[in-house]
Amino acid sequence: NNNIGQCGLGHTNSPVSTPSRVLDLEDHKVYQISAGASHSVVWTAIPSDVNESLMNWPFCLDMTENTFKMLRGFLEKYCTSFEVDSSYVPFDSLEDKIEFVVDCLNLLKIHLQCAAFLTNSQDCIGQEIIPLGQLLFKLIDSSSPQPIQNAVNETLELGANLLIPPLNERLHFLWSLIPKETTHWTQLTRGQLIQVQVMLESLGNEQTVIGLLMPLIHGEVAESDTISQKNTTLIKIVDVMMRYVLNYIDNKIDESKEQQNESGTTTSHLHQPPNQGLSPEIIFLFKDFLILLYKHIFAHFALQTNLTGDKIALLKEHLDTILPGCLECLNKIKLLALSSPDKLHLINGMKIRDTQLTSIYTFPPT
Repeated sequence: NNNIGQCGLGHTNSPVSTPSRVLDLEDHKVYQISAGASHSVVWTAIPSDVNESLMNWPFCLDMTENTFKMLRGFLEKYCTSFEVDSSYVPFDSLEDKIEFVVDCLNLLKIHLQCAAFLTNSQDCIGQEIIPLGQLLFKLIDSSSPQPIQNAVNETLELGANLLIPPLNERLHFLWSLIPKETTHWTQLTRGQLIQVQVMLESLGNEQTVIGLLMPLIHGEVAESDTISQKNTTLIKIVDVMMRYVLNYIDNKIDESKEQQNESGTTTSHLHQPPNQGLSPEIIFLFKDFLILLYKHIFAHFALQTNLTGDKIALLKEHLDTILPGCLECLNKIKLLALSSPDKLHLINGMKIRDTQLTSIYTFPPT
């Protein structure tokens, strides 16, 4: 009898007198079949072409800001006092407390993973973006048990990009984190370093840089801010990044001189303090951001026919900031190329490509 399609053949023709293949089950691994007079149920494995994160939706409480607030509340309350002799209330043991915190982190991970598939991913997290991000980055630096550390790392690996400030606040937040002196990087905790790297990576794409520049260029800033204030923060960040890039090149040049000194070909000494605690990866992120930023700034102004006084002042401020550094960078690389061409690999990744930064000099004056 197949009056209600219980044979799973896609039709209700009845009776079905001969065994027939169920085409919808092809290429599926079948765990179990349950069949009766008016039903048939087949339990299959998750198809290989389905993103497993989508299967976490049934475990989501609610994709709203309040859910993230509740999970943050649990973590703030119970991610403390993991000493053996401390109070475990309301838990029966330290193991139960650790298990509860790990479960909260796993729930948070699932919610962040699902939020990443939403078009309004940051909207559903709402005002919890910054406090939740700060809490997780702080937990990285805590002395919590290893299972909690592992859960925090997994959560940030999946959701760090969702837990950084909105674009209009990101520059100020980044400026507050970046050390202003090379020797101060060692004072950053591991969590702060990861935070800096995540924010820099978030700024390293075309659309983000355009979104960053358009309010400045068109004067679309919040009432509590001004074009001048926004641009000042950007200028300060550019200046610090450029100094770090130049310092990196200086250190690599000095390293090559030291190597020559050891071989007896010349004498030299290190004259630049090294970027202590600052990884080459972050230096390269600085460089990539500067290239993207000024490619778009100068491309925009090169196409303008009528520039107002405010825009001319904005352009001049950026020219005064970046061009001396670019010229110094080119001179340093030129000196290294002339004196030790075999050492150019030491600054691999810092060389300026013709299609990018050199376009600054090829735009016709407006």
